[in-house]
Amino acid sequence: MKALTIMPNFTITAEVNNDHYMDNLFGPLQCYCEVEANVEYVDSYKITRESIWDGMNIAPKINFIQLLKDNTDKIPANVLTVIEKFVSRFGLIIKVGDDCLKVKSNDLLTEIKHNTRLNEMIYEYDGDLIFFAGDINLFQNILHKDLECPIKFRKSKMITFYFDDGTSTEIVKAVDYMQAFKSLYGDHLILNENRLRQVLNHKKDKITDETIEEFINVVMKNINDHFVRVMKIIK
Repeated sequence: MKALTIMPNFTITAEVNNDHYMDNLFGPLQCYCEVEANVEYVDSYKITRESIWDGMNIAPKINFIQLLKDNTDKIPANVLTVIEKFVSRFGLIIKVGDDCLKVKSNDLLTEIKHNTRLNEMIYEYDGDLIFFAGDINLFQNILHKDLECPIKFRKSKMITFYFDDGTSTEIVKAVDYMQAFKSLYGDHLILNENRLRQVLNHKKDKITDETIEEFINVVMKNINDHFVRVMKIIK
């Protein structure tokens, strides 16, 4: 039996004692659905257009439709049709600046131009770009209700990492943990050649990039010990 049960009223239920659900599905469902109830040993979720669009902004790499297909015996036809519609609307409007949206559909752009409430907030059109003033949440709320279309928020691929080794702090921008650590290697009291040789018992003269990554992996696995006392992502 599959881990999830999907009902025609857009409710998903899952048994808490199902290991596959807890290990692999709990997180995605929290992103793509509204948590409805936790009753005894069953978790229940509600699929809404807003929850789908929020999920696609938060966790864009997850193919939510495929995830549902793989983990339920059957998706009711009405549910699948509506989810496919919601998914198809995502990405038609992309936030590309603090006050700028890019519209990738001429038909949708025409709808926006004809919407009085939206135009009260728009101060300029430039081709497929819209420049707006005011609360972005209000703008998106009107898009949801009047045009059934969300805004896709582009996220920086760079993450800000904060390091504190007890004696100094560092702030580093990098695409992942490994690159963040490597950027500090050689210029840090803890992330350096002497520490590498001590930790790995490395006797060879040459230190390769692979050796540095091995050392960093050890540091990452012992993130709460004397190597690095505090490391966190600044959101």
